[in-house]
Amino acid sequence: MLLISNDDGIEALGLRKLIGTLDIDNALFVIAPKNEQSAASHALSLRSSLRYKRLSPDRVWVDGTPADCVYLGLHHFCSTRSIEMVVSGINKGTNLGTDSHYSGTVAAAKEGALHGVRSLAVSLEHPPLDDARPNAHWATAAAVTRCVVSKLRDLPDTEPLLWSLNIPDQPLDQVRGLKVCRPGKRFYHSGVKELSDGTLRLGGAHKSFCNTPGTDGYWFQRGFAVLAPLALDWSISEDIPTETQAWLESAWVGISQPNQ
Repeated sequence: MLLISNDDGIEALGLRKLIGTLDIDNALFVIAPKNEQSAASHALSLRSSLRYKRLSPDRVWVDGTPADCVYLGLHHFCSTRSIEMVVSGINKGTNLGTDSHYSGTVAAAKEGALHGVRSLAVSLEHPPLDDARPNAHWATAAAVTRCVVSKLRDLPDTEPLLWSLNIPDQPLDQVRGLKVCRPGKRFYHSGVKELSDGTLRLGGAHKSFCNTPGTDGYWFQRGFAVLAPLALDWSISEDIPTETQAWLESAWVGISQPNQ
């Protein structure tokens, strides 16, 4: 069985397209936020109880975050079932490079991976703040996702658990192919807008990707769907230089001997 979630909400067009494609080959349990939770990142609702509604035996909304949904799916609603994969999406808007730090779509998949379940976040090129366009190429994203899921579920346990798939908004025959690559960096215009009611709205438009060959933004700009493994271990891969380590650890002298 696949556990399906998203951050655009239970009624999102992308979720419906994903379900309509994946249920051809798989048993599905769908659990998604009641309302849109874009950019909710990996928030968990630890200080409040969560309302939910079962819309059908295998479809539930939760008045919470994407990570809440997957947590509840794994440990409550599907606790007696075998979940092979978590699939989150199809998000309206890409999650390339550093977008993953903010994305509720990626966070839903990450929650699955943190519990040892291979997980995939799926995103389609689309203006993220616009309403979902029915004429966007959801069918392209769904078709690519179906094929990728069939490959990921057969990977050995030694391979990465968390993956992010981004698909261009193009007919399937105009997508140049699929590249497995590492995440790069994405840059936005910084901005804060003060509204007439005295509130503030943050966020700016996309500016550019780093142009490092082999990264997700590099290949995406060249017309490819991109599949990137994401690390659950946030520690840096290189050893901390000895002199840096010694310098920082010397802070303890000032803590333990404040008068010297």
